[in-house]
Amino acid sequence: MADVARRNLAADHVGLRTAEADYARQVDRQRSRRVRTVEDDPGRYRGRFGTPGRRPPGSLGRHQPSAKPESGVGEETPSYTMEVINQPPASARAGMILGSTVTARLRRSDGRPYTEASELAGLFAVATLAVIGPDGATEMVAPGVLTGPRLVDSVRRLPESEGVASDTVGYASFPNLIIRQEGTYRIVISLIRMGGTPPQMQGGSSVQAVYTRHISVERNPASGMQLGEQSLITLRWRDSFTE
Repeated sequence: MADVARRNLAADHVGLRTAEADYARQVDRQRSRRVRTVEDDPGRYRGRFGTPGRRPPGSLGRHQPSAKPESGVGEETPSYTMEVINQPPASARAGMILGSTVTARLRRSDGRPYTEASELAGLFAVATLAVIGPDGATEMVAPGVLTGPRLVDSVRRLPESEGVASDTVGYASFPNLIIRQEGTYRIVISLIRMGGTPPQMQGGSSVQAVYTRHISVERNPASGMQLGEQSLITLRWRDSFTE
């Protein structure tokens, strides 16, 4: 069992490092495109504040917590930026495992390096599902449509030997997720901060949430059934043994 656990941990590390590298390449490409656009037409990005590149307060980094910790030391609660570095596939079949592990990275938004291991103790990530309607509006989906080995994950940090950036607080990952009904969805990853200290944590507040890209889920022809139909057949099968 110990060997299996070590192999699984090693696989997680490799997967996270691969996702980190892929995400970094995407950011570099986007940054180079933005630089060329601004050089071509600097005035295009001159907003109402009169400064190119400057955005109105609240347009980015919408979560800027300023509450003091309950410990009363006088230090501000750290603020974070969460981003999805490993996206789900753009299309999937209902009832089938998604082809990638959805992974989110948490960083200090103030740019300061991560220094306190206790910072991770009360941070958790929760995966939920939002359906996109015909008008483009999103609505949260009832539990049971999104399933998987885990929908709640503690934010954990890779060993320093993995070359993690200094401002990276940790990662959360959700492998083998399944969406059981057809439709167009986005997975929502919410960062939750629990109150108190281990092992007596209680309560919890939502810090921020990020959305994955759209996932188009089609009916699975192999099963020919959706979640409600499967549940009805299961109930009838059970009833046949109790009559």
